[in-house]
Amino acid sequence: MTSNSHIFTSFRSHKGPYPVIIADGSTYNVEGSGNVKPTRSITLTSVLSLPNLAFNLISVNKLTKDISCCVSFFPDYCLIQDLVTKQIIGRGHVSGVSTFWMHGLIGKIPQWLGDAFPCLKILSLRSNAFSGEVPSGLFNLSSFEVLDLAENQLRGSISTRVSNLKGLTEERRIRQDLSYGWVAGVYYEESLVVNSKGQSLKYTRTLSFLTCIDISGNHLHGDLPHEVTELSGLVVLNLSRNHISGQIPETISELHQLASLDLSSNMFFGPIPPSMISMSFLAYLNFSCNNLSGKIPYAGQMATFEANSFAGNPGLCGAPLVVRCSGSDTINKEMGNAYVYTNDRWPYLAIGLGYAAGLLIPYLLMAAKRSWSFVYFAFVDKTVDALLYLACKRTPCFGNHCDNLH
Repeated sequence: MTSNSHIFTSFRSHKGPYPVIIADGSTYNVEGSGNVKPTRSITLTSVLSLPNLAFNLISVNKLTKDISCCVSFFPDYCLIQDLVTKQIIGRGHVSGVSTFWMHGLIGKIPQWLGDAFPCLKILSLRSNAFSGEVPSGLFNLSSFEVLDLAENQLRGSISTRVSNLKGLTEERRIRQDLSYGWVAGVYYEESLVVNSKGQSLKYTRTLSFLTCIDISGNHLHGDLPHEVTELSGLVVLNLSRNHISGQIPETISELHQLASLDLSSNMFFGPIPPSMISMSFLAYLNFSCNNLSGKIPYAGQMATFEANSFAGNPGLCGAPLVVRCSGSDTINKEMGNAYVYTNDRWPYLAIGLGYAAGLLIPYLLMAAKRSWSFVYFAFVDKTVDALLYLACKRTPCFGNHCDNLH
């Protein structure tokens, strides 16, 4: 049962009043019925349209028959498992749905998704055929921890309301609702595959520490809003293979826990923010195939990345690239190059000062008191004579000189 008439692929109106009583005793009139195709391969038939219904209802019995699945109920949650692949395709809580992921979907991401699942923590709609813009309602979900909309056909720009995702602004702590282990004789382990650090990684028991936004492989455009940098708890940010332009925000270094950043294959221009050298958690970086320019701030954490992280930016120069910067770009005070320059020369300066002190101090002392100079040079003469005498004993060729010593 649903009140959303736009999701029907076929619809037949019903004449006359057809009342339906739901579980709470409320009565609704049926407007019609039809088919709903939530994925390319799944069709739900005889779905009732109830215009005044405030939520969606589904018959578990009909669901299991239509999509060949089983639903297991537990005290605090339920699991939906595909009978063919044996994979968990859905999980629900008493207070709402915490995880939702499906494949083969088409059309636009519904605007009501944010209101229908207020407790949603993980949304994975990767590798579908969604079009249109990212619904603004998704940014009302303050519990969001993972948003994966990669490999679709989404358009539009990244909303400045992204800072409303409060679940991404806090440091990671173990979620109490993360489940794994044996339940009713069946082993269940919550898991998620995320494109992180340039590869697909499966998170299971460490999923509670993951916070991720992945909108790669779409058609997004516009600037990267600085509000993204307010998500200080973000661990993975992947916006690669879009048409995002503008400059990388200087405040990106405020993402203190960011471990993986991929902005490759976009249209970013301008310099790389020098403040990025302080991002100590950053383990993977990909800025390739953009229009970035200027000297790479190759110091601190940025010095751990190789040339392929910056390839495909004709305007970039300096290490680790082979392209050298012009004279005007060699000293960048914001990077602290002047500090490094001075530090490299301290050993030579110390040697020079020590050598000068070794010559000047004895000279000044002997000039101040001449009797000390006689004692000093007498000591030097005796030391030289002793050394020559030893040399004569060991080397016959010094024989004539040895006679003179006696």
